Amino acid sequence: DDGKHDQAIDYLDRCLQVSCADESHVRKAYSLLVSSLNAVGRCADAHERCQRGLEQFPSDKELLFRLAMLQHELGQLEQSVATYQQILNEECERDYQSLDVGITGFKARHNLAIVYEELGQFVEAEQQWQLITQSQPSYRPGWKGLIELLLNTDRAEQAKNIAAVLQKDQSLSVTGHLLAARVAEYSQDIEKALATLRCAISRAPSDHGLLDAASRILFEQNRLEEARETLSQLTTYHPENASGHQNLAMVLEQLGDPAGARRHYDESQRLRSGTPQEMNAVGS
Repeated sequence: DDGKHDQAIDYLDRCLQVSCADESHVRKAYSLLVSSLNAVGRCADAHERCQRGLEQFPSDKELLFRLAMLQHELGQLEQSVATYQQILNEECERDYQSLDVGITGFKARHNLAIVYEELGQFVEAEQQWQLITQSQPSYRPGWKGLIELLLNTDRAEQAKNIAAVLQKDQSLSVTGHLLAARVAEYSQDIEKALATLRCAISRAPSDHGLLDAASRILFEQNRLEEARETLSQLTTYHPENASGHQNLAMVLEQLGDPAGARRHYDESQRLRSGTPQEMNAVGS
């Protein structure tokens, strides 16, 4: 977990060489090895090891999930779709305690929706986003994916209506405001987008999504002082956010504060140098 993938690869390779297929740790070792190989850019090797693991454990959901991600990364979109569908449609036989149940449900659907969009199959993609939002309404990336698809297929009014419904839901109000701001931005009503975000930030001042969206819009509008304030708030509440520090460094540099810019740039680099790759939803 500390980003030392080369060491992990050597250890896991040796572990698999001396282990029997029926030992309980072998499945997880294959999954971790595939993850580390992919993290250091050895995508072809990761794909080969993943296939080798699946020869021994053909129904292993974690290995199948990693295979689907690798196929997506390699541009094998139809194969990726088939693998995600296998994950979703086949019963889970694995009793491994550490299995992330999300990979057999909403995380697989999230990634599948993205692959469908890249294939231009927007009806199928929308179906996946709808299933995610119905089964996991608190999963914000599902709503964001649905709204972006609607905007990209010229259905801004439908997107606006969904955001309005969520804004009235106490448990989803912050998400609703974020989506409403995105629709306003899409409609080029920047002031409305910012006002909507500020309203939500006043009630949820530490929300990463709100602060990130507001700072991005302010930066794009060249409103640097306001962007600095928002990014400072973001990095205060989320000091582990490397992108926030890097963006704040860019703003400070343009505002004539090279010392502050250097401090936040260095912090961004420090955070990025130790960031492990996680198996999660793509673009979540």
